[in-house]
Amino acid sequence: MARTESRLFLWLLAHPLLSFLAMTLGFLLFAGVTLDLARVLLQNLRFLSEHGWDAVREAGLWQFAGLCLQAMLGLLGYLVFKFNEYVLVQWLARARPR
Repeated sequence: MARTESRLFLWLLAHPLLSFLAMTLGFLLFAGVTLDLARVLLQNLRFLSEHGWDAVREAGLWQFAGLCLQAMLGLLGYLVFKFNEYVLVQWLARARPR
């Protein structure tokens, strides 16, 4: 079964500079969003477990949901980074020396 590449992959393969820019932006998004995420998430879970219903009334669950969305945004940045990394590796592997 033959593997076909997506149009986005082929377009980025033809524009390696834009792929590098997208990879950089994906990395910055990932780094910026997840910089202190693990520590804050653990503190939020500790707050919820120690204070129970009072923590829920003080919007502890809303904060937890926001932190989960922040983690998903960081994952999106990571996926953009990895996809463009793959594109650039393929571009380098296909480049023919002159």
